[in-house]
Amino acid sequence: MEGWIRLHRKILDNPIVCKDSDTIAIWLYLLLNATYQEIPATFKGKKIILKKGQLITGIISISEKLVINKNKVQRTLKCFESDKQIEQQTSNKNRLITILNWEMYQSDDKQNDKQMINKWETNDKQSDNKQEYNKKEKNKEVVIVEEDVCKNDFREIVKFYEENIGLLTPHGAEVLNGYAKDFPKEVIIYAMKKADEANVRTMDYIRGILNNWQKAGVKSLIQAQKETEKFKNKKSISKVQIEQKKGINAMEEFLNEYRGI
Repeated sequence: MEGWIRLHRKILDNPIVCKDSDTIAIWLYLLLNATYQEIPATFKGKKIILKKGQLITGIISISEKLVINKNKVQRTLKCFESDKQIEQQTSNKNRLITILNWEMYQSDDKQNDKQMINKWETNDKQSDNKQEYNKKEKNKEVVIVEEDVCKNDFREIVKFYEENIGLLTPHGAEVLNGYAKDFPKEVIIYAMKKADEANVRTMDYIRGILNNWQKAGVKSLIQAQKETEKFKNKKSISKVQIEQKKGINAMEEFLNEYRGI
């Protein structure tokens, strides 16, 4: 495929696309391989017409071309789909991907260009208003996820999550950002390690751990580790008590039978 595409600088303001270098590489792959005109193609054994902004590709093809782990490619495409950046249909061999709003970004129509310019100017104005609001509210707990992502601690949290739990959604980032106000990064990462060890890699499980630590007043990694040991011991004691109760019940049943009760 030859030619060029439009790539506006505003792409850097998209937190989904610019999550990390692999994610933006996958997004550029989709843009560069999408057709700019209607062409015939075959999908699921049937002849179809590929429309502008569509492409037929596969997880393995993207993985090999960009040298990115297949699971990372799969999670990234799913995240794009959830965020309404793309739509995709899958088959047992490949998948048909549609880049949403392709015409708005790639059309040569001047009216579309004017709409996009107006949209960007509106976004810029909103951004300026938001910055002004943040200055006025600097003494309050006004936290914006996009700003926190720039902090090294939060970057480490996000990196650990995506390498061990899964692709982090914007909602998930907000959840972790909320806990980052109460816990140091080591405690949040330790909670994710516990989820990984338990083979329950979900945000709900991680939230459950962190909520319990909040109730217990945990403020450091050492306290979190002690709380984990305390929970294990309590669990072990509960098991012993259950077994003892079973033994007592069994003995009572035996004596009742012996007495003829």
